[in-house]
Amino acid sequence: MKKFYIFAIAIACTATMMAQKTFHTAKQPVMVPAVQKNSSQLISTANGSDNSIITSQPDGIEKYYLRKGISAYPDNYSSLEAVKTSGYMKVVFAADGSVYFRDPVGEFQSGHWIKGTMNGNKISFPEGQNIWLDEENNLHAKVGMMYWDADIENWIYKNVTEISYTISTDSSEIKLDNTNAENILAMYWEDSKAFTYYGDYNSTYSLIDKPETLTPPADLKTMPYKLNAKVFEDEPIINTPAKIGIVDNEVYIQGLSPMHPNCWVKGMVDEQGSLIIPKGQFLEERTEGIPVYVKGLDKSNEEMVDIVYTYDKTNDTYTQKTRWIFVCPTPGNRISYFQCYTQSTISGENKIPHGDLNNDGVIDVKDITELVKAILAGKSNVMYDIDTNSVVDVSDVTALINMILK
Repeated sequence: MKKFYIFAIAIACTATMMAQKTFHTAKQPVMVPAVQKNSSQLISTANGSDNSIITSQPDGIEKYYLRKGISAYPDNYSSLEAVKTSGYMKVVFAADGSVYFRDPVGEFQSGHWIKGTMNGNKISFPEGQNIWLDEENNLHAKVGMMYWDADIENWIYKNVTEISYTISTDSSEIKLDNTNAENILAMYWEDSKAFTYYGDYNSTYSLIDKPETLTPPADLKTMPYKLNAKVFEDEPIINTPAKIGIVDNEVYIQGLSPMHPNCWVKGMVDEQGSLIIPKGQFLEERTEGIPVYVKGLDKSNEEMVDIVYTYDKTNDTYTQKTRWIFVCPTPGNRISYFQCYTQSTISGENKIPHGDLNNDGVIDVKDITELVKAILAGKSNVMYDIDTNSVVDVSDVTALINMILK
């Protein structure tokens, strides 16, 4: 079987999701890729030795477009699954009229580019540009068009000269031309022209602002924590530094992804005191040009979910409630990841004394002032629940005064 390294320096895994069965599956075995767990060295070698693949961002004006449509990917190396396309595509408009698309096929994120030209409201790419190299077999995966042959029940390479897109006058929207459920933009093997099981159709791309990493408030007070977790497939246990800062019911965490230790995510504390981190938060764009997101999963046959932690105030520890946390190249419902871990805890290294509401290490009248302000503002963060009855009210002021008088 040909090996096909699915994501640059990524651990990749697929599982059956609640996906629309909108792609036909061929009867014969699927020629898809064994997964390379840690392919950073191999990818570097492949990129360095193959000049036919555009691996570096070209010069020009860069723009970001939100992907919409339907994307295919190989599920468990035996069938074809489809999901709503997610994430963004980077486009570069060069001074000479050339246009470059990064990762034109939505579910295959490698950080590589194809080159085309713009003429009026049309962008055209020559068919057959290399997008990936299987170094072990010295075979390229190319970008082109394929169609479904119902008679032989298989995807067939479509002999066209170019791939066409329509762009709006103000460049705010791009649309992939001439595709539907049986005519798709696809990646195929150069030798046999066999389908890799990565493809798109009905794709549109809407102009968006450049995705930015989360920046916490400038005056955010943080405390050191430690992230501990069990990594999928018997890899080493995670034990890495983290930081947490709290503003009202908002919780900022740095280091939730050990692979991206400087990135922040933001969650909210709900009425039960649980920390909810919305799924699909953007972390950063890796040096290879691949975007990174975080999301959760409870069961393998369900959609991605928010990440949930419960909080033990006594031990200043957040405990993962969501079954899995994924660090992924796309924000949608497909399970594909750079890192996957479970059973994580985020524990305070220097526990804040209960009642120290301004984090100055002393429980005094200043904390009473903070508490009264919180009550008047209707805040319900667990840090203000001094008497631990799950309600923030005047009884907590009494409890705090008693603590100070003792």
